[in-house]
Amino acid sequence: MVESLKNERMQSIYQMVEMADAFEIVVRECHKRALKNTVIKSIENISKGDILVSNIMAKDNLPPFRASVMDGYAVKYIDQARQTICETKSVAGDKPGTGETNQAVYVTTGAPVPSGYVAVVPIEEIKKEEDGKVILV
Repeated sequence: MVESLKNERMQSIYQMVEMADAFEIVVRECHKRALKNTVIKSIENISKGDILVSNIMAKDNLPPFRASVMDGYAVKYIDQARQTICETKSVAGDKPGTGETNQAVYVTTGAPVPSGYVAVVPIEEIKKEEDGKVILV
């Protein structure tokens, strides 16, 4: 996968929506409903169309590691993304690893972000050069 990204600037196939427009869509699509207090003991207790008015907290973190929420390159510090090398990758299903080098790590959505890495630069903001360097564009 990493090799196929050389010399390409990745583009999302989804149209981006401004926050104000997204809020307007949510308000327009939501139906006003009467509020009711319900104790949720299991997912089966939630009726189709119900809207939660407060957060539900999970007892355990799942997955039990820091997972990437996007495809991109994990970096140890933001300036590293301006020009760095990437020779390793982390994909969903991998065990969490450690950042043993100062190189960027290609990560897929749901993949563990190696410990010691502070950010994932979205793939849409990266250009991969022939020499293996990853450049923030």
